[in-house]
Amino acid sequence: MRKLLCPQAALPRYVYALISGLLLLLAAPPIGIWPLALLGIVPLYLALRDASPLNALFLAWFAGLVFLLAGSFWWVNLLEQFAGLSTISSLGITFLFCAYQTLVFALWGFGCSLLAGRCRVSWLLSGPLLMALAECIIPFFFKMYLAITVWQVWPLTQVAELGGPPAVSGLLVLINIVLAEGLVAFAERRPFAGGVKTGAAVIAAVILLGLARAGYVAAQRAGAPALQVGILQPNFGIVPMEERKRHGEKYIRTLRQATHELGRQGADLIIWPESAWPFLFDRQMAKEFPAAHPWALRPGVGGRLLFGSLSHTFGGNIVYNSAVLVSDSGLIAGRYDKGQLVPFAEFVPLADRYPNWAKEVRKKTPLWPAITAGHGPQLLVDRELRIGPLICSEDIDPTYAHRLAKQQPNLLVSMASDAWFGDSGGASQHLALAAFRAIETRRDFVRATNTGVSAIIDALGRVRLRGPLYEITENGQQPPAPLTGEIRLLDITGFAPWIARFVPLLCLLGLACAIWQVRSKK
Repeated sequence: MRKLLCPQAALPRYVYALISGLLLLLAAPPIGIWPLALLGIVPLYLALRDASPLNALFLAWFAGLVFLLAGSFWWVNLLEQFAGLSTISSLGITFLFCAYQTLVFALWGFGCSLLAGRCRVSWLLSGPLLMALAECIIPFFFKMYLAITVWQVWPLTQVAELGGPPAVSGLLVLINIVLAEGLVAFAERRPFAGGVKTGAAVIAAVILLGLARAGYVAAQRAGAPALQVGILQPNFGIVPMEERKRHGEKYIRTLRQATHELGRQGADLIIWPESAWPFLFDRQMAKEFPAAHPWALRPGVGGRLLFGSLSHTFGGNIVYNSAVLVSDSGLIAGRYDKGQLVPFAEFVPLADRYPNWAKEVRKKTPLWPAITAGHGPQLLVDRELRIGPLICSEDIDPTYAHRLAKQQPNLLVSMASDAWFGDSGGASQHLALAAFRAIETRRDFVRATNTGVSAIIDALGRVRLRGPLYEITENGQQPPAPLTGEIRLLDITGFAPWIARFVPLLCLLGLACAIWQVRSKK
């Protein structure tokens, strides 16, 4: 039994690492068998317990690569279709992307093994702290936190209010290591070690305190003002600029019809996704088009409208990716311009320094114009409504969302065009990664996407409403999906915008204290 639980040869250890990678893959979106996340790291941990730091590095890196490469294979199609790359190039870039991102696992395995071997620091302490630290300090664009495997298990995710997804990842690691050590103790017929009991007590305390905080937030939410929200998911897919110019009226008719349906259902605030408006919106407009105008946004529909559009000053050539709020009286109440642009899709890095190279790159991505960045987070306000808008990938960047949350919105709204993902798992992963913003800020969070997955997530991280994912049927593209649900306008303080940035420092401090304590006993 000991040989089974503590493999020594290289092959069994890599088999265990493979099993862990596959278990985490099955736990994460789009599959989502989340209980597997509670034991997904157990096989990997058993392989790492007695491994040297260098072997631990490669074993953990391999497990992470299996998890990330299989779960991120949608990158291949995205690069082929929208970047014009060959299949071989797309495969290579996807592999390099995942190989880099799995450095989180490599750093975790190497660091824990090194601390256990040289400093006698228990994995029960170093494991959670190093995982949270690695996720904080290694930069990514589309960061696949370990926490994504339990994103819908709200009793486990409440700790995100203190440290974002890395805090949830650390909790998951602790749960797995406690289970693994308990399994070893049971197999060897010996009592549980004091560290295992302490780890179990910490897990229970974190979950119970999270539930207590969630109960308070739920009570505050129940007494907050309610608002009926309508989400228009038009299912347009990626619409090139030339197609918008030629057939824009067709898309306007579709938007109007679905907006009328949402108005009929009683929506007080109707939200269109990123770039849903097919034409360039004039930034100088103070009021929406009149009802008789062929470009009228919503003739005959009251309430407020928040819509995504590319915008410019009429006659100018500078284009922004904007969110525009229209009041119930038809006045333009505010406009937000996307501040964090996607490299190569919305802008070409170093274009000022290498303009000829930038022009060649833009020729390969003709679907979208060059976008100018806005000036950072900004609220859209209309009377009592204070919307914190996020566009596309901004909702998976905690730091950017936290800057927005410090301006005290009472509703978070994300507008995205996830048509880049097609019907792959990328859309579900985007939703899962973005959902943590609701817990961190303690705000209800509405996601309006072009092709799915649109959703309403409450301030506890619970999915209250979830729309369909775009797909091509035998009769052509799906019709629009109008969704309605109730949100609450909350004004309580979420802690993550103020304290999450200290998580790396606290992890380092905890590890330093552990090393000092062990050495002081010698």
